[in-house]
Amino acid sequence: MKVKTSPFDAAYFLDSDEAIAAYLTDALREDDAVLLRNAMLTVVRAFGIGAVAEVVGLGWDTVCDALESGDVQTLRSVVQATADCLTGRAAD
Repeated sequence: MKVKTSPFDAAYFLDSDEAIAAYLTDALREDDAVLLRNAMLTVVRAFGIGAVAEVVGLGWDTVCDALESGDVQTLRSVVQATADCLTGRAAD
């Protein structure tokens, strides 16, 4: 009998502000643009680009530009802002 499995998707487990903030904070520990971009894309997949942009207080086009740029400093800024906003929101 075959066991049916499905691919792992971290977005499924990002179900709270605390979980997302912790996930992004872990990604920030590395100075890796690919890791930061993938972490942010996972959050976007979980909640949508509009919701992420609203939390950070940026336009969705700004968040998209940051994701497309591949620039580690730009990505770090957006990821850090998102993690900080969600940490503050979770504390409220």
